[in-house]
Amino acid sequence: MKKGFTFVELLIVIAIIGVLASILFITLGQGPLQSARDTKRISDLKELQSALNLYYSTNSSYPDLSGLVAALVPTFISALPLDPRDKQSGAGTCAGYTPNFPSTGYAADELGYRYEAGTNNQGYVLKACLEDKASQALLSDCDDINLDPPCTLDTSALPPVNIYDVHS
Repeated sequence: MKKGFTFVELLIVIAIIGVLASILFITLGQGPLQSARDTKRISDLKELQSALNLYYSTNSSYPDLSGLVAALVPTFISALPLDPRDKQSGAGTCAGYTPNFPSTGYAADELGYRYEAGTNNQGYVLKACLEDKASQALLSDCDDINLDPPCTLDTSALPPVNIYDVHS
């Protein structure tokens, strides 16, 4: 008598494992993926902030949007980062938010990054739409409407929106 499993028995075990794995994936949902993408967005903004500060220390002003790529790449940053879900719909995540770099052609409510220079290019704000509205990072950002330093809290934006921003 032979020892071992038949081909049919192996197929049944694989099918059961597949069903259990799909149930587990549905149960966990997109939460961990959203958190990972939000962490990447925050990291990208910090990297851009460092590149902009290096640019400012050399040029005594920040670049405007039209010259952002030429000003930073490759001297201060190897390439402008892309949002992990670049140009995909935010599905109402940040209603009315329109990214503007590193490429053009964004529509309102798409995921991507936003850069705005202040008066005489002496300040800036970088923004990213976070998918997780309960992200702890949203508690430490500025929610500022003033592009020029110092950062002042925009209390008219309450309830808080899930746009993470960093300033000069």
